[in-house]
Amino acid sequence: MMVGLLLASSWSVASAQPKAGKGSYRIEVQIPQLRDTLLYMVSYFGKSNSKIDSAKTDAAGRAVFDADSSAPVGMYMLVLKGNKDGNIKLYDFIVSDEQHFSMTTDTTNYTGKMKIKGSKENQLLFDYLRFLSDKSDEVKPIRQRLEAAKGDPKKEQAIRDELKVIDNQVKEYQKKLIAENPKTLLSKFVRMVQEIEVPDPPKKPDGSIDSTFGYWYYRRHFFDNYDFNDERIWRTPVFYDKVEFFLEKMIPQHPDTIAKEAIAIVERARGNKELFKYLAANLTYKYETSKIVGQDAIFVQLALKYYTNNQAYWVEDSIAQKIVKRAKKLEPILVGKTAPNLIMQDSLLQLRQLYDIKNRFTVLFFMDPDCGHCKKESVKLKEIYDRYHKEWDMQVFQVFADTSMEKMRKYIRENNLRWINVNGPRNLNTPYHDLYDINSTPQIFIINDERKIIMKRIAAEQIEDFMKHYIKNGDS
Repeated sequence: MMVGLLLASSWSVASAQPKAGKGSYRIEVQIPQLRDTLLYMVSYFGKSNSKIDSAKTDAAGRAVFDADSSAPVGMYMLVLKGNKDGNIKLYDFIVSDEQHFSMTTDTTNYTGKMKIKGSKENQLLFDYLRFLSDKSDEVKPIRQRLEAAKGDPKKEQAIRDELKVIDNQVKEYQKKLIAENPKTLLSKFVRMVQEIEVPDPPKKPDGSIDSTFGYWYYRRHFFDNYDFNDERIWRTPVFYDKVEFFLEKMIPQHPDTIAKEAIAIVERARGNKELFKYLAANLTYKYETSKIVGQDAIFVQLALKYYTNNQAYWVEDSIAQKIVKRAKKLEPILVGKTAPNLIMQDSLLQLRQLYDIKNRFTVLFFMDPDCGHCKKESVKLKEIYDRYHKEWDMQVFQVFADTSMEKMRKYIRENNLRWINVNGPRNLNTPYHDLYDINSTPQIFIINDERKIIMKRIAAEQIEDFMKHYIKNGDS
């Protein structure tokens, strides 16, 4: 789809690493056991990773990544070029404003044996990682004792108190690290991985406890620890994953709800041009390419919000205009919208209108009799129709796409189709391709007796489950 490719191009431009800055970087790594080995310097970047540089180790296991321009500030991983099983991540590190430094370690314990020279932030990082590793070692036997103490509440509580002490030690370490190094990317990263602490729920006027308080508090405060004015958080392994977790797991999966929250997230980054770009472009692309029925409505809202009024500075105006045109084309056929009318000739050359159908449900089926997949869908749809059309009060309005009347009549006769069949090219209004965005077949829409689209882009084999759920529960 051309517009999809345009948006992909827009997303690629927005997601490109920034141009190299002034200065230079020289990062030396040494791992004695890895001789004559190709290593990659890979940047975290939103949901993806970006290879920045490569270097081969010498006989002493030493490799140097360097360039006459500075590297983007962010979190990186050192990656070992693998075999057919893929590359292997060795460890994470940070590239800050200090871009001339060395890291020496050992394959037996990359974190534990790491020695840093020339980078205060990486020294802080590995001190923190070693602290976490030590605390993890302390916790393991305690958890084993907790498992063994099941059934003894008093003993369990005493052991849980031990775990709480260690948990508080970690929190205190994090708190101190952040307070003493507030401007570092490490402090931003540590804040993002900290869980929101939810207070005890208040009592309602009748004295009962509000059981939903915890969810709503956590949802409202989910991004409290995220600095949306700092574009460096995009180049960490947690930020975009957390954004997607929030949008996919934390909130009801209704398109309007998701769109509202996605826009709220982008708006948080208004104060930072780069982070605003990354979020607006990536989220728009995410929902334009979503395979989940109904999520095109999210794309429409994001595209009309951010690709208008010269906001999408990262793409040419012509591309932004085509993205907006695409959104406006989809808007009239979103789930919940009134289905556009179709007026076409049937096999007897009589005009048939979609709006003349009085049944409770109408399956609008676009197909081509020369298309193998369309034929399979037609067979499945007929099985559903023969079994349920009376029970569900269902009609089928089948549009034969770009075919001759002769082919259409032959297909109807050979397949014993007793529903409404019309010829797509013989229409009296806007071409169906444009009205329903039909770029390929087969395509199925389901319409109710109020002419509202209640489902779209659904496979014939999914109709039975959808209809049973819809008839039982409605739009919920």
